[in-house]
Amino acid sequence: MVRVRRSASENECPICMDPARFALETNCGHVYCARCIIQNWQTNFTTTPMLCPYCRQEIILLLPCFSEGEVMAADVPTVMERERVVAQVQEYNRMYSQHPRSWYGQLQDLPTILRHIWAELFTWRGILMAFKLRVILSVVMAVLYVVSPIDIIPEAFLGLLGLADDVVVIIIILIQVSIVYRTVVANRDW
Repeated sequence: MVRVRRSASENECPICMDPARFALETNCGHVYCARCIIQNWQTNFTTTPMLCPYCRQEIILLLPCFSEGEVMAADVPTVMERERVVAQVQEYNRMYSQHPRSWYGQLQDLPTILRHIWAELFTWRGILMAFKLRVILSVVMAVLYVVSPIDIIPEAFLGLLGLADDVVVIIIILIQVSIVYRTVVANRDW
């Protein structure tokens, strides 16, 4: 997803020194024009991630950081350029995002990635992601409840009747998961 900037002049590309057009943010937090950073990648194409021109850290992830005007534009040339940039970013990320990183490198990337996650949570795609997380969390909590020795109705005292609360919790969570799934399917673009 795209983290939206207020205006195109909000960030200056350190390569061309112009306002970043179709800006891309690296995992290390530096912002470049899509044209500049993609050209840098394609010029020095290797099997290893390119190094950030600013700080020399490995770029394992490019994150779109387009301006509101670039996201909302409906004219054909801008839409085509935006789609081309997104396709190239997806290609780069597919090639290098699984590249091994040290714990220290992952800690360095954390502020940028968390900022993008936070921004994405308030989009339609982010809402769907929150639904998925809710389903996963519900299932994990149900499993933890069933295997936990702490029960509302303990099995040690009431035998099979003590399993009733476990079954009720599982049924309630499965109903919740089905409600979330129905909501996602109902709002899906086919």
